[in-house]
Amino acid sequence: MDGLSQLVEISNFYGADEDYVLGGGGNTSYKDAEKGIMYVKASGYCLADITRDGFAAMSLEKLAEIMKKSYPEEDDERERQALEDLMNARMPGEEKRPSVETLLHALLPQKFVLHLHPTAVNGLSCSKEASYWYKLLNPDCIYIPLTKPGYTLAAACKKEIEKYRAERGEEPYLLMMQNHGLFVSADTPEKLQDRFKDFMNMVNAQLGRRPPLGMECVVGGLEKELRELYGPDGYAEYYYMPALEILSDSRLAFTNLDHAYTPDHVVYCGARPLYLENRQNVAGDFKEYVKRQGRPPKIVVINSSAFYALGSSVKAARLAAELFYDQVRLIYYTHNFGGPNPLPEDFVSFIENWEIENYRSKVSTGV
Repeated sequence: MDGLSQLVEISNFYGADEDYVLGGGGNTSYKDAEKGIMYVKASGYCLADITRDGFAAMSLEKLAEIMKKSYPEEDDERERQALEDLMNARMPGEEKRPSVETLLHALLPQKFVLHLHPTAVNGLSCSKEASYWYKLLNPDCIYIPLTKPGYTLAAACKKEIEKYRAERGEEPYLLMMQNHGLFVSADTPEKLQDRFKDFMNMVNAQLGRRPPLGMECVVGGLEKELRELYGPDGYAEYYYMPALEILSDSRLAFTNLDHAYTPDHVVYCGARPLYLENRQNVAGDFKEYVKRQGRPPKIVVINSSAFYALGSSVKAARLAAELFYDQVRLIYYTHNFGGPNPLPEDFVSFIENWEIENYRSKVSTGV
């Protein structure tokens, strides 16, 4: 089996587990050093069903040149220039758009690189004590404080990787990024699996506090009204989730849920849900939310253990529900590591308005 076929197998295996990644999140890569090519997941593709055609062929030499350049500090112009250079680093004939984390994959020298967003790991990475716990769980782990994705994140990782090499005389293989997820690398699929499994076991062993599991789609009664409020192509489903009850039985309890915790949560289920005390003024509360946030909510919680998931398609609404379920569980897990530490508002705004994330969302949801 060639390296790209092994990469497809790795991607499908981890992508099939919703505890590790959802929707178009996460990415994988394989380096063919002899040919100078890195195959990386194309933006918006889902690991669970990706095939050989879902990977973008990139020039390792050109990717290395990007990391030697200087870019403007202003967000929009920096990311515009970096994206242009990234697209120009594709091999001749390649037309797919590479993952936003392509540069980070290229920084790790191992053949295989796996980037996932495990719910349990993000319970740690999105906690107040993340910077304390990661070294206790694995001394080899590099911790990357909260950094905007794209070129800025790659530059921050490059600095820490070089520091690790200088201090230890060996290559790093494990990175945990605050409020984001985990990078694991190895030269064989077997070693990659061992390294990922070892870290997951370490994290899971600390999870004394766990949420009730399960989520079920049921009839709620407001589906039609919410579809119409969402827009011409609106779709809404109602879900029962026992884990939600303790986090939404009052507006005060809802505080921890009134934030986003990772970029994927911002992209797929929105920066914050709409919380309804009751069903008496749904239209008014909905319109006030749109006026305040500038966009309709993707999640509507009604003071109970249930919520509505909204979107411009069935797929988008169901993906919003899955990411919201992930976020609720994540919040529970953070209490094993000092409590929740959500994304700051300026970071959320960056994700909401970033063209790259908007593109990824459109590809993965089909709208």
